[in-house]
Amino acid sequence: MNYLSRFTNIGKKEQKKRKTLAITALIIGLILLMGFYYNHLNHDFGFILFPFFFLAAIGFLQAHQKVCVVFAFKGTCKLDESKEKATPPIYANEIKNESIRIIAKSLLLALVGIIISYIIL
Repeated sequence: MNYLSRFTNIGKKEQKKRKTLAITALIIGLILLMGFYYNHLNHDFGFILFPFFFLAAIGFLQAHQKVCVVFAFKGTCKLDESKEKATPPIYANEIKNESIRIIAKSLLLALVGIIISYIIL
């Protein structure tokens, strides 16, 4: 396995998948936000945007950090090979800790998105 200077568990193909998911989720979330705004819906509907903002945040962060949250908790990695392989034990804890940080950052970013949508709506 080829580990870069940081602990990673996904390669370029997997990063691209996560970026695609993130961009798609962000576009859908923004389209919904514009729809809520132009239809004069109150901010009670803002919670509907949370999953889209969360998916966008977690997708971008996973791609940037080169760490898949699911792979980290499964103890596997996929570095541009066709199959998942077991993560070496010396890296497993560090990758799992990084994935927990990614989840926490994603939740915070999604909440910021919701707060902004409440201000707009």
